[in-house]
Amino acid sequence: MSLSTSVAMTFLPRTHFPFPTRTPSWYLGHMARSLRDLPTLLTDIDLVIESRDARLPLTSINTAFDSALEQSWGPRMRDGRYTGKGKGREKVVVYTKRDLAEKKYEEVGVRYRSKREARAEWMGE
Repeated sequence: MSLSTSVAMTFLPRTHFPFPTRTPSWYLGHMARSLRDLPTLLTDIDLVIESRDARLPLTSINTAFDSALEQSWGPRMRDGRYTGKGKGREKVVVYTKRDLAEKKYEEVGVRYRSKREARAEWMGE
């Protein structure tokens, strides 16, 4: 019996495609717990280095992380510095995979960064 005959004999096409009753969630429990515990952990940290993908400078922003940072350090001023408990603390954003990103996206990221973040670095090349 050849391989093609063996495969043809074992292939049974599906007659229906059941739809899941519950939408799958990729936001696992350990991720939720970590995000919940993050503000407490940030009280002992003076420097946060956040890594983002230069290919997607705006969509790789983690707004939940920014909220946890503000909850712990206090509000951020327009120049990116923190006030209150966060005074003297800094968040540095590092954009990785720059060599794979299109230049037009880098320009968007630079404009966004200049309005919202005190310090960001573009890595690569």
